[in-house]
Amino acid sequence: MNKTKMVGTTIKEIVDHSTGEIIDTEIEKHFKTKVEKDKFFVIYLKYLSSFYGLTSALDIKLLIKMCELSEYNEGKVVISTGVRCDIMKELKTASSNISRSLKSLKNKSLITGDKGVYYINPQLFWKGSEVTRQESLLSDEGVSFKLTFYSNKENTATD
Repeated sequence: MNKTKMVGTTIKEIVDHSTGEIIDTEIEKHFKTKVEKDKFFVIYLKYLSSFYGLTSALDIKLLIKMCELSEYNEGKVVISTGVRCDIMKELKTASSNISRSLKSLKNKSLITGDKGVYYINPQLFWKGSEVTRQESLLSDEGVSFKLTFYSNKENTATD
């Protein structure tokens, strides 16, 4: 849900310069809105072949719900007892079916993790910046590098 709050008001009076009389008043109200970005995620079709192996509608619905719940720029989904109950109500299913679907999604490498902490496979789904996704993919593959740039005159390192 988007949250909007008023952050200020500006009152502008228009004055007739010959008489000094106020002939009009303009009131501006300034609002600040926080836009929720949690419901947006990207699907990378190139690697989606494992998605085709899903035969259970519950598996698909749970995967989509996990993508919605995943933390921005991390792909982490924490399924606490309360979150699990919310998912059960929304998907109209039992806890045992959620467990079965989680196991199925793990077996197809669509998610990893256990004990309530899961990660969405960033090769397939991502909610966040493309740069962070690339960094996540590189770290998952065990590749890491650091670039150091030097200025021309002072040989000062800049990361």
